[in-house]
Amino acid sequence: IKVLLCTSAVALAVRCYGASVEYPNAFINPVKDSVVARADDFAVGMAIAIAYSRGLLPKLGLGSMFAGVSLIQIAAIGWDFQDSIRPAVGFLNIPVQLGTALVLVSSLNVKSLLTAWPLRVLGAMCFSLYVWHALVMGHTILASPFSATNLLIFWVPLLLLSAFTYRFIEFPKANFVTLFRLGSSHSAGHAMPANSPRNSTT
Repeated sequence: IKVLLCTSAVALAVRCYGASVEYPNAFINPVKDSVVARADDFAVGMAIAIAYSRGLLPKLGLGSMFAGVSLIQIAAIGWDFQDSIRPAVGFLNIPVQLGTALVLVSSLNVKSLLTAWPLRVLGAMCFSLYVWHALVMGHTILASPFSATNLLIFWVPLLLLSAFTYRFIEFPKANFVTLFRLGSSHSAGHAMPANSPRNSTT
């Protein structure tokens, strides 16, 4: 707990400072989004993993999952108005962390909801999705994020690029069927290759 609190305090201070500085590219803030500034995101995830391994996590259900999603959405709305709330933008990671924690903990009890094939594949591809999303996102979708045309312009290239780097860069030697979870639910429980996502530390 002490490590988590210290990490969070340092990260918050760096984020708030970074948020107060304007950069030419609105999508890239090398201080606010640096490794140090986002270290508490990692620390929260590790704390949940440790608590889970020790059997200390509470039993949360769908209500907590929806509450978590709501917290993440609140942060997303805050980022839409970041020019008006500097440097408080640095605090927006906190509801994201709390929301993500609620979703993670509750998902351990609502497994049937999260075992759907699309969610499993997107979860495995999360690093590639993260790497590409800011590059694919443009001012058009930010101006009208609920436009069907803009959603297609954003999601189609994002999914294609992410699938490409996931397959050929992250796991170039993995079996295609296993990599994209295309096998039957029975075979999903079988051992996976050493270079597959489940056994990778990436």
